Amino acid sequence: VGMGAFSSCNELEQANISKSAHFGSHAFASCNSLTAVSLNGIDSVSEAMFASCPELKTVGGTENLKYIGPSAFAACSSLDTFVFGNSLQTVGDGAFSSTALAAADLSACDRLTSIGDWAFSFCKELSSIALPAKLKHIGKGAFFDCRSLAAVDMPETTETIGDYALKGLENVSELEIPAATHRIGTLAMSGMNSLKNIHAENVSDVPALGDDVWDRLAKEA
Repeated sequence: VGMGAFSSCNELEQANISKSAHFGSHAFASCNSLTAVSLNGIDSVSEAMFASCPELKTVGGTENLKYIGPSAFAACSSLDTFVFGNSLQTVGDGAFSSTALAAADLSACDRLTSIGDWAFSFCKELSSIALPAKLKHIGKGAFFDCRSLAAVDMPETTETIGDYALKGLENVSELEIPAATHRIGTLAMSGMNSLKNIHAENVSDVPALGDDVWDRLAKEA
């Protein structure tokens, strides 16, 4: 099914996807009345496939997803839950940016080693995140301005924390730098106003630091 095939179909309310189907980018983008999608176990969601569907709240059949493309669900401002299955290998840039996700449990995704740039940025309701044990890279701005997020437990395998990755997380009070971390990007933790303690006891070498990594931290930190 080609690129943008059903985009801006403003009366479309539901989509039931065949397991064998392949969709081009933006296939259902900007469908303003779309409320429910059943993916029926397909293994990939293409770039911006459901982007800017403001009423989309329910996405079923996600357990076999291997690939969630860039901006796949970006600006789906009613999407508050999503099941991440253990087959998942890719969360693309901006995949869930500006959604209403309250929690993101990626702990079962043992093949996921990288989270794309801006993947969960501007998720103002996101209060809980569980990262996979083999994660190595947190992309630029991955959790930018997720103001409700109170804790980020990064696995020991995390090697790089991208620019702006945790910028604006106002409710996190404790943060442990993983042992494998060798780079923390520019403004990565800027504006974490509640951060009181940074634990780096397990880090053997000082990571390379970008500019103003801890800009505007609480004075007590």
